[in-house]
Amino acid sequence: MTFAAEDGREIAIGGGPEWFVVSIAFSDQEIYTLKDTTKSTNAILLTTGGQTGVFAGQESWDRTVAKDAAHFFYLHGTLNPSFPWEKVGG
Repeated sequence: MTFAAEDGREIAIGGGPEWFVVSIAFSDQEIYTLKDTTKSTNAILLTTGGQTGVFAGQESWDRTVAKDAAHFFYLHGTLNPSFPWEKVGG
């Protein structure tokens, strides 16, 4: 699922029903994903966008965290500072 603002910022949430991955993009060059480096690196299978993929356990979050990240983005248009975000590719 993706929610986009008029200026191009967007949040993407994939997976379910138990585990989710969450990313926020401010542009093609500025993308962040929720990642907790204290979690296991064991791989998990999640279906996102209709395709099953392998994700690190560090990138998997329960429904509450995914919902809270989406709600904060909806209200403020930015990353929830309470969560551990990692810039992708940088």
